[in-house]
Amino acid sequence: MYTDNLEDEILLKPALKRGCTSLKIITGYTDIECIYRHLINLSDIGKTNSFSVEMILGMINSNGLSEKKHKDINRLITNIKENNKIPDFICRYKISGLDIHSKVYVWLKDNKPILAFCGSANYSMNAFFKRRECMAVCDSEEAEKYFEHLLPDTILATDSTVSEKINFSKKNASDAEIDKFNLENLSWDMFVNKKPIEVCKVSLLTADGKATGFGSGLNQRFY
Repeated sequence: MYTDNLEDEILLKPALKRGCTSLKIITGYTDIECIYRHLINLSDIGKTNSFSVEMILGMINSNGLSEKKHKDINRLITNIKENNKIPDFICRYKISGLDIHSKVYVWLKDNKPILAFCGSANYSMNAFFKRRECMAVCDSEEAEKYFEHLLPDTILATDSTVSEKINFSKKNASDAEIDKFNLENLSWDMFVNKKPIEVCKVSLLTADGKATGFGSGLNQRFY
């Protein structure tokens, strides 16, 4: 059971240490920043487009999907297709059946399930960096079967009929309404018009200050 360093244990080590190349994710919620961060970190491991991530987003009906997030996801997918160094990313929305509140991560190697985790962590910045979450190893074959079982209830985020099958959330929080401590609410657009600070010092060293960490580098944006 994992309660610490979930990003490494769940999202990176299976690719780095076990040679897995494909990840299937079932999550209730997600955010663009988490997806970007993960794909960039995977690209640092592989150096080429050697990985793929496929995600089912399950809590569409209960809390809604904003049109902005939908457009952001599609912009991400478009930009990935134009950048052969970034892993493939497929996003599916749940549009029928019961809401999907599950959090399951299934790693595959040569199209065979090798390692899977289930627990409380959504595929989001809040889950991996702010909250206390718990993930445990589960049966990888059963986890993949569950993922495949859900597919008939989903639609690709890139499908031209998405807007006909999903009622986008009308909520559009202003800066005053946004909780600055909720990482899922943060976005690039939110900060574009803010006054920049004069100096920003960023250390690329590890906590002990003796070396650079694995994959250390300035943040990149590829859109």
